[in-house]
Amino acid sequence: MESMIISKDHRFIFIAVPKTASSACEFVLRRHGDFFKTIRHMPAHNVKNHIGPDWSSYRSLAVIRHPVDWLHSWYKFWSAAAKDPRTGVPVHNQLPNMPFAEFVGRTLEDRDRHWEHVGTQADRICDDATGEVLVSQLLCFDYLGAQFTKTLAGLGLPAVALPERNVSKMQPALPALPENLLAEVRRYWRHDFLLYSRGYHDFAQDLAAAGEPVPPPKFDVVPLSAVAAEQSVLEAECKARGHRWPRPANSWQNIPVPDISDEEDTVESARDKVKRQPEDARAHLRLGNLLLKAGDIDAAALALRRSMSLNPHLVRTYRLLSAVLLKQGDVAQAVAVFREAVARAPNSPELLKQLARYLRKQGHTEEAAAELKRAEALESANAAEANSRAMASRG
Repeated sequence: MESMIISKDHRFIFIAVPKTASSACEFVLRRHGDFFKTIRHMPAHNVKNHIGPDWSSYRSLAVIRHPVDWLHSWYKFWSAAAKDPRTGVPVHNQLPNMPFAEFVGRTLEDRDRHWEHVGTQADRICDDATGEVLVSQLLCFDYLGAQFTKTLAGLGLPAVALPERNVSKMQPALPALPENLLAEVRRYWRHDFLLYSRGYHDFAQDLAAAGEPVPPPKFDVVPLSAVAAEQSVLEAECKARGHRWPRPANSWQNIPVPDISDEEDTVESARDKVKRQPEDARAHLRLGNLLLKAGDIDAAALALRRSMSLNPHLVRTYRLLSAVLLKQGDVAQAVAVFREAVARAPNSPELLKQLARYLRKQGHTEEAAAELKRAEALESANAAEANSRAMASRG
């Protein structure tokens, strides 16, 4: 269980971030907390509000992990076969034979996806409205053992080796992502990349100050000279919006990718963005969506096909293109494109129902009935699993 640990004697607060060895850190720190309280999934801004004015008197800690490595940990988690020990309900193995790149693409798409929302690490660490980093010390996951030992010493606690807790049994190498998909990851998890860089540089500076050798970063980092400036830019953008992007202000847990028309209200502005960022799949997707709304069907098809060529992992592109093809009267091609959408999100009842409607348009009534039956079975299974999880969480 992810939680919050407060020690009044040693004046520290530990904010748990999933998939960052938080369980191991908690196992050590909770022994020394004169006050321990478990508050599931509580981010730093809520903890700060919970504690009140005393927040600044505590040393707040959190672990930060490189975003791609963090996503890979989620991928391994959902790929592993496991059952809830209390209910026997399968809770993992929801990504059968899915490549890591597809998992990341569908996580970015954040539509028609059946596994839990991944979100961002910044959701736990930063202020909800301003983007300010609330945690006073970020521990770099890649060097957590050494850094955690130094942190314990700074808190006046005995040195203890971190135990292995909740470690995935799957330890494959980190797969490379296609450049266009990696660019999308850098955009969406921009704040996490910055936080990871800050965590590494803080650790490196502490080592240098102690005259100890500084290991190179395991992954790419923002240069130290640019970290403060980039954080200031992010905070200014957050304040202008009134909330931290891409996270909506009203919910930290369900973090949707912004609606594809949010940033481009007109076809002209969308075209301008495509000119400025011709390799941005989402820019072409937004343009295609707006062209479709404007009734320029042929131009919409071209924009959507370009988006698909740049990033074949965005399910939304296939859905929109199939709608365009239907308007062009090409039902067979619309069904073919929609089948690809279903192949990329096979456990989406919504997509299966839409495919059934398309098949009926073609006169394939038996196949349509079969897809509709699959959709209904998935809805029943999803409802049963959600009920089991709810009962387990209460128990």
